[in-house]
Amino acid sequence: MWRFLISSLQTVRSACGKKSPHLRELERCREQFVVENGSLDLDSCRGALEAARDDLAAGMLTDLRQLVTAEAFGDLLESAAHLMEEHYHVPAIALAGAVLESSLRTLAKSKDITWAGSSSISKINTALYTANVYDKVVHGEIEAWGKLRNLVDHGDFNSPADVDARAAGRMVEGIRDLVLKYR
Repeated sequence: MWRFLISSLQTVRSACGKKSPHLRELERCREQFVVENGSLDLDSCRGALEAARDDLAAGMLTDLRQLVTAEAFGDLLESAAHLMEEHYHVPAIALAGAVLESSLRTLAKSKDITWAGSSSISKINTALYTANVYDKVVHGEIEAWGKLRNLVDHGDFNSPADVDARAAGRMVEGIRDLVLKYR
């Protein structure tokens, strides 16, 4: 029963958020389980899980701001991909890097993760990695993309030929995958 309850809590927290009424009901059930030494109100647990499922299926738990942001990011990443096709990899990097930084900031806020100082890609990335949002491989990819973005945004190159176009292509595709996976 404890495993069922913990699994339910984790699933609802991930799907519905830390402030959802579904999660609060399951947390109440957990408190009751602990206080009453193993007594679990299965009807309440089931009701909370079914309500969460129904609300998710009906799209009621999707934040309008998240939808608009996802649409905008999708458009910006399509623009970056188009720039790549037209052999304008330097502006594609700048555009994709802006999406990356904003996406990381949004992801961190949605998980109640804070960081010290400015909201640089590296600082937010490290905070997300430290909080186990993703693994070391993803962390390393994001660090590389952040360095490439900084190179371009600060003009630390003599000509566009000095910036690796293949790395730019991998960055645009990688950020698209990241945004889809960690919304």
